[in-house]
Amino acid sequence: MIIVISSMIPATRPFTVVILTFYTLIFGMITAIYVSGDLWYVIKKMLHGFLLALPAVLLIAMAASVKYVLAEGKILSTAVSYINKLTVSNTPLSNAFIIFLIVLSLEMFISSSSAKALIVMEILSMVNTGLSPQMSVLLYTLGDGYTNVFFPTSPVLIIALSMMEVGYLKWVKKSFLFFVGTFILIAFFIFLAVVIGY
Repeated sequence: MIIVISSMIPATRPFTVVILTFYTLIFGMITAIYVSGDLWYVIKKMLHGFLLALPAVLLIAMAASVKYVLAEGKILSTAVSYINKLTVSNTPLSNAFIIFLIVLSLEMFISSSSAKALIVMEILSMVNTGLSPQMSVLLYTLGDGYTNVFFPTSPVLIIALSMMEVGYLKWVKKSFLFFVGTFILIAFFIFLAVVIGY
């Protein structure tokens, strides 16, 4: 309810994630204190969880710095210019598939979803593809999610395969038809989204 209200009010819309974070933190603590009946136990566990999550926070901060490096090195503006040249005279459907393939190719080189989201969404907000912001987010989500279980540069996939003692080539061989079917399904949903003007 709070997310819906904060996203509907223009003044609070930019702070929706912050509001959601504080809401979860405060009501999570209230619930934990109510259930356990021990304030200090909850605080101790919360600090312990914060310390465990600290390396991930640092990694996200490092991922965010990628955007700064690309912006200062004028790489973002070059990428935007190149994509604009690719999409300038195409139909929205062609542009949708071009953006999707760009996201797929970036997945091979940028394994961090946080860094890639910062880079890709920054680029897509500046290019003139004729696609809506919602469509850009959908294309990013489809491209990023699809490759997480396919590309060998996905740390989660490699760790999961090693835990199950399954080789990567065996995984690709056994799952190839699934990947092809998923790609066809993604292509259909991209086509459908463009047709209905999503």
